[in-house]
Amino acid sequence: MSLLVKTLLKNVHGYGYSMDLDSEDVSRHSDDWDQATKNFTSNFKISRIVKVSQPYLEAAFLLRKHEYHVRGHIYSVKSLMHSTGTENVESILQSNLDWRRVYRQKYGCGVSFTDIAEYGHKHSRGYSSSQAMIIADVVIGISKTVSWSNPMDITFDTAISETQRVYVKFRDDEFFPRYVIYYSG
Repeated sequence: MSLLVKTLLKNVHGYGYSMDLDSEDVSRHSDDWDQATKNFTSNFKISRIVKVSQPYLEAAFLLRKHEYHVRGHIYSVKSLMHSTGTENVESILQSNLDWRRVYRQKYGCGVSFTDIAEYGHKHSRGYSSSQAMIIADVVIGISKTVSWSNPMDITFDTAISETQRVYVKFRDDEFFPRYVIYYSG
């Protein structure tokens, strides 16, 4: 962790902000529900949506965005999805998604996201009996369209599949979980 991140986090904690995970259930008739489910179809039965507040992860994400800005990189932030088993949610919300724990690496050793819920569900189904979709803000800077056979290089921060359905991130703190959707499909 860089000195700048440590300083920011020390200051956040020093001013009385909680470093603990906080979450709240989202009402079905709220703007948050609409925002979280905008890419879901009726094929999914949503049982619960949780809005996430994790100051540590948010501070690290904001710092990473600031780094892009300071270095003069053009970037955007997309709301993307990562499907996982419900047994993984707590550790993800405490420590974030970790590219080092990836075991499927079609587009490189990184965390995979998509903007199409069905696609994310299809490629994670069978790995867990109960599913969760993490809705995250993801920084997209220099991207490269890759096929599964392309070797990775370090000239870009985001690999995008040829179908434009998969976004793969290779560095820490370039994504921040906003919602968790518990569902069956």
